[in-house]
Amino acid sequence: MTAIRPVLVVDDDDDTREVLEELLRGEGFYISTATNGFEAIQASLTSPKPCVILLDERMPLMSGLEFLRHREKDDRLKEIPVIFITGDPDVFREFSARGAIALRKPFDLDALLGIVREHCA
Repeated sequence: MTAIRPVLVVDDDDDTREVLEELLRGEGFYISTATNGFEAIQASLTSPKPCVILLDERMPLMSGLEFLRHREKDDRLKEIPVIFITGDPDVFREFSARGAIALRKPFDLDALLGIVREHCA
């Protein structure tokens, strides 16, 4: 399968990041990864521009929320859709209010793939 477009997976948990990377790569996406929001900024600007960013909240150095705050002020990043996955209802509301596409844990893999495909077609 030919790579469709780049997806950036941002999560400090190695297992979660690797599972998402394997799943998306298996669907033909080119994957880059980061372990925190700061690395996500760097990867977004130095790797091929992602068509979507999958973002965790609780990470060292720069949380997902801090990344979104930075993204709002950065013209190079603010047009990139962000998919945020959380089980925390308060965080879910805040990310949704900041324009992120929020999915509640546990999430449906088909729903996630559908959203990624929609933004990376």
